[in-house]
Amino acid sequence: MSEEARRVKSPKLLDGRLKIRHLVLIDALTRRSSVVGAAAELHITQPVATRGLQDIEDVLGVKLYDRGPRGITPTVFGQAFTQHARAVLAQLNYAGRQVSELAEAAQGTVIVGSHLAGSNNLLPVAIGQLKKAHPLLAVIVRDGTPAALLTELE
Repeated sequence: MSEEARRVKSPKLLDGRLKIRHLVLIDALTRRSSVVGAAAELHITQPVATRGLQDIEDVLGVKLYDRGPRGITPTVFGQAFTQHARAVLAQLNYAGRQVSELAEAAQGTVIVGSHLAGSNNLLPVAIGQLKKAHPLLAVIVRDGTPAALLTELE
């Protein structure tokens, strides 16, 4: 099969039809083994959950769950897609935490310029207090003459 033929048959997950809410739904469906249970957990109606599942299956072009009288069971495609959905959700949660930490100045890098006079006493105490309040913050100390430090600051 040619590369172009493979590309045409491959699901287009980045064309705007797949939403984050779909990934959340897949996670809930697999954990609950029930459309009703997943809908209740996500505070949506069962028809909305069913429609969301149909949307995802349309995008992927495969059946993700076998439906039975006692709920749903992921197919091999459902198992694989659930793993990927959970990985994407974990990455999004991590990104949100990292942005929050950066916004709160809890993470990142601070560069301090110091002229030798006075830095042996005050600077270590100040860095210690800063690291105690923000342990994920990296502190870099640059020493030099006031003129050289001013040039770096500019």
